[in-house]
Amino acid sequence: KTRQLVLHFGNLIGFRSDPPEASRRLISQLRSKEMASSTEIQKAQQAATRDGLSLEEALVDTRTITHPELIEATQARITQQLHGLWDCEFDEARLYALEHRPFLEIRCSVALVPEVVNHFRRRFSALSQEQLEDAEEEFFGGNKICGRSDLLFGVDEMGLGSKQERFMEILFEKPRTIFELKRIANLHYGEMMIMLLLLRELGGLSLQKKQRQSPELRRLKALRSQVDRSENHFDLFGLHWSAYDTEVEKKYRELSARLDVPSELEAQMADEIESLRTRIDAAYAVLSNRRSRRAHREEHIDAYSRKNAAQMYENKVESLQMRSDKRDLLDALKRYLELKPNDTEAQKMAAALEHRAAEEAK
Repeated sequence: KTRQLVLHFGNLIGFRSDPPEASRRLISQLRSKEMASSTEIQKAQQAATRDGLSLEEALVDTRTITHPELIEATQARITQQLHGLWDCEFDEARLYALEHRPFLEIRCSVALVPEVVNHFRRRFSALSQEQLEDAEEEFFGGNKICGRSDLLFGVDEMGLGSKQERFMEILFEKPRTIFELKRIANLHYGEMMIMLLLLRELGGLSLQKKQRQSPELRRLKALRSQVDRSENHFDLFGLHWSAYDTEVEKKYRELSARLDVPSELEAQMADEIESLRTRIDAAYAVLSNRRSRRAHREEHIDAYSRKNAAQMYENKVESLQMRSDKRDLLDALKRYLELKPNDTEAQKMAAALEHRAAEEAK
């Protein structure tokens, strides 16, 4: 009841709901700003009583203050009243829709939007770097941010500087992540976060939450990327082109298992899964047969690379024969035989190692 303001077309206006109280507030404002002495105010009060004027009119008529000074004092009082309302508890203030415009104490107003913007700027400017980073993680982390087109006021009403206005233009262009905004914004981190937080408080931001994908969907997308990038069947399987039959079988089972997805995802991605299965089966049909695998290798891998690889594996076999690791030796032998299938000595050595491994497995 002691702090009352009228909001009229975005402007805050003081009015004379309680003339004595309004006069006391004006006098207090004039004294605090040293715009008028007690003697001058007393003369103005006497003139107001004698001539039937308001205190404001009497102050100007007696030349105690000028009209611009009166407007300045009234605006300061309106702003002070607004801050008092902001400090109220939630149930201590009320908002009413007035059917008629009330009697105004003076034709003076304060634009609401800049006051609101500055109010939140002051609040968020008091946050530490750590608190700003926590707010970033809580409100914006992983989301795309964009200014709302249905903002209740224009950017030009906010009383921003040129850098802040440019940031607002970037914000309203298209949805961006906080990391993209950091990279292209012409504001330092603290100022950028203050702008984002005050816009969020005023309902001026639209957040597009990043949808969490299921592990099965992520694996399907990774497999599609692998298939699309592949230049040959070895690439498609994620194998080196010296791969042999055991590796091909193992990789085929792995890729097939990645296509086994929950029923709801299978229904949603049926065409995609079938397309991947067709590509994988076609590659397997070639790679699972020694002759077609060799022909495919010769078609896609040049002779120079094949010759160098054969020499490398031959040297590796000779080196590994001096060690006790038979698994690596067998692997090198099999790769060598993929490139030099007619080497009978290597064939015998590989067969002996496989026989020994089978016996040990028993």
